[in-house]
Amino acid sequence: MNFSVFKSIIFMMFLIPVTLIFGCSSAQKAAEPCDQEFKSVNINLSKYMSQENRPEQSKDIALALAISGGGHRAANFGVGIMIGLEEIGLLKEVDYISTVSGGGFAAGAYMTSLIQHVKDNKLDRNLYSFKKVIYNRDDVTFLRNLERSYTSALFWGLLNPINWFSSRDRGDVLEKKIDNRVLCYDQRGKSLLLEDVFIPVEQSGTVDTKTIVPYWIPNATIYGNGAIFPFTPDTIKDYKISEYVHRYWSEKTLSNEYKFPYALAVKASANFPIAVPATSLKCNCYINKDNDFSYLQLLDGGLTDNTGASTALQLLKKDKSKKKYLIVVDAFNGDTSPYVTEGGAPNEFATAIRIMNIGVDSNRNKIRNMIKKHNYNENNYCYFDLDSLKKSDVDKIRKAVDAIVKEYGYDDVIANPDRDPRKVNTDFACTRYEQLLLIEAGRYLVRNNKNKLLKFNQ
Repeated sequence: MNFSVFKSIIFMMFLIPVTLIFGCSSAQKAAEPCDQEFKSVNINLSKYMSQENRPEQSKDIALALAISGGGHRAANFGVGIMIGLEEIGLLKEVDYISTVSGGGFAAGAYMTSLIQHVKDNKLDRNLYSFKKVIYNRDDVTFLRNLERSYTSALFWGLLNPINWFSSRDRGDVLEKKIDNRVLCYDQRGKSLLLEDVFIPVEQSGTVDTKTIVPYWIPNATIYGNGAIFPFTPDTIKDYKISEYVHRYWSEKTLSNEYKFPYALAVKASANFPIAVPATSLKCNCYINKDNDFSYLQLLDGGLTDNTGASTALQLLKKDKSKKKYLIVVDAFNGDTSPYVTEGGAPNEFATAIRIMNIGVDSNRNKIRNMIKKHNYNENNYCYFDLDSLKKSDVDKIRKAVDAIVKEYGYDDVIANPDRDPRKVNTDFACTRYEQLLLIEAGRYLVRNNKNKLLKFNQ
């Protein structure tokens, strides 16, 4: 390497962190104190154009879809459920999508491809097919982006010297990868923002109703008090969020609440403690007069509700439709038994790891009970999970994967007859075969519940 080039690189490695640390030191003091009350999910739907304005929507039905966390297992299982719903004509009826962590990757693929179709390319909504987006012989972009490893971004973020001397961290690296790939910045040339999804009610008379898409809400957990943080424009405004880091380099001042990027919301929703640092959002309010500003630190949404159902229930409660339906996609694959085989006490390391997951597992049962208390039952509620699959079901799913591989010419897929969709790890990476197993598991479960689901649209 030329020595002058080497010196330039060293200089930039020093200059950039210094700029990031000191570049924004002249900001003015916040004008008002923070509201420090614990806030339950309280999305103000009256601020947004009603979903019932979509031309293909049944006017008296509200349908919410909640997709859990669980890395690529949740992402691809969620994709399979959505393809299955599309195949029976029910996906177009979904008004609200509430996601946590990996579930946001599934919703991101659907929402981005739908927005590309109806808004960017101005194509007929009736010609859109999510199945064709995912299963496409000529373009495997979306399929590849839900299989590839995002864990590597966290690893390289640890090694990046810029992150050692600045406020940037490996989570910022991950956010850019999510923006580029899951939300298709590389194809669209722009980030997906809340304004691409949420339409202010004041614009109702000026919007082409054919471009309205379901309202998608990723969910995180507030580090300070453990409240659920649903990413909607009114929540962003309510918490007085004013600055954030987007696409690694850009420290953005939020001009209005609709300009917030979805990539940052999805990343915040996936901030599993230790693995991914908390997402820090600057807020234009102060806790006490000694503070110029305050900050929201956000962790993985699964720490409060890994299913996303809490937010989905609140959305349905606020919706004015006569008939309300809920579909929950739960990619949980942990143990449900209270017993273990070892007689000795777990070692300290195993206990520490279990502590990080035990709340997620416990909340799963609490959420299911909460759904029942909201009067959702067999007539208006469907719960999809991997637990319900039996060995005979998995054998059928493997045959379906073989058929997909043959139909779409996925010659790079290495079949593994021992793999089971229920046992895919919780990670932001998977093999193509594991991916297809999960997608086909979702389609299989929808087909098995077709008669029940079709009653939702009557």
